[in-house]
Amino acid sequence: HRAVIHARPSQDRSDMEKSFLLCRHRGFRSALIMAADGDALDHVVNSLSAASKAGLRISFVTRSVVVHVLRGRVRRSWPIPMKHRISWFGWPRADDCTLQGVVWPFENRQLELGGFNSLSNLPDGEIVTLRQAAGVSLLVLSLRPKRRASLILSD
Repeated sequence: HRAVIHARPSQDRSDMEKSFLLCRHRGFRSALIMAADGDALDHVVNSLSAASKAGLRISFVTRSVVVHVLRGRVRRSWPIPMKHRISWFGWPRADDCTLQGVVWPFENRQLELGGFNSLSNLPDGEIVTLRQAAGVSLLVLSLRPKRRASLILSD
């Protein structure tokens, strides 16, 4: 395939925001962002924020996780391998959320930054099911099994 470069030199939006706008302009309904790794946390947070407002179904893939941006009413089920972590955050808030098929399930909870969220949950069967009535959230699925935690203390 031949690469096409769309130069947009303005600085009023980030490059990620510009790419989401281009996707919408071209009629795409979803986008998959590969190799979303990096040490620039400010860029990662901005990209997640832009994705939550883009009006597209967007997922990010890094070396260790897949992040799904969930908007509005959502019902989904995934086969999640045992020992693979699942975290679900309000971004900033999602209402009437239910998570089943995990060690620590919950029903009809509000997910909110600075409030209740599901961190490092684990599947307890083959299928994990979630439901969200409204709002925006981030579902983070690990690509590697959870390792035993180790604590190293030194003087």
